[in-house]
Amino acid sequence: MLGSQKAEIAVQHGLALFVLFLIPLAYQFGLETLETKLTAWQGLGAAALLTPIAILLSQVVDRNKKFHLVYLKRDQAAPGFRVQKLCQEDGRYLYRTLQDRWPEVFDDHVKRSDLNALWYTHIYSGVRDLPAVATANKRFMLARDVYCSGLVALLAMGIWLIGELSVFPECLSPIAVLIFFVEVVVVHFIARGAGEDLVKTSVSEALHAKDNVPA
Repeated sequence: MLGSQKAEIAVQHGLALFVLFLIPLAYQFGLETLETKLTAWQGLGAAALLTPIAILLSQVVDRNKKFHLVYLKRDQAAPGFRVQKLCQEDGRYLYRTLQDRWPEVFDDHVKRSDLNALWYTHIYSGVRDLPAVATANKRFMLARDVYCSGLVALLAMGIWLIGELSVFPECLSPIAVLIFFVEVVVVHFIARGAGEDLVKTSVSEALHAKDNVPA
């Protein structure tokens, strides 16, 4: 199941990244003349080439480094480190109910540096296979990986423009890079939100799971 999920995410990852490339290319190129058509096809070729390269390079990045990139923090960047703050802001349940259920996670004296491991051990691991949690985890991993691949592609585009290294003449313009930058910023916020949703969904599902017994 885990292998099939990873394969599904990999396919969606590639498609999402390719679509991100298509939007600025569609803005940049018109199809009024044969010349622009040829240039557009060259742009599509570049997008098709850059997509797998960006994906492969992003996979080299350690998962903890990806957390750092998503939450823009050097330490305690995984979404689980925010479990107390997120649940305090969640109006679906009383925070003291969570403190009674999982004092090892929600006690006021718990070290913040331990929160992610405690959330993972006492809450997430018990409900990770439930449909709602598995879906939330898949959304987070997909958004996180698309964002990291987008950063790699954005870096490549910047080098391409600054160094004029384009193999395809007039294939990339500053406005196209700007549009892609905006897309990456949007995906960044989507990834952050998906990570927070994963934490809150796992807590909610664990709280209401009849067969879940706190560790």
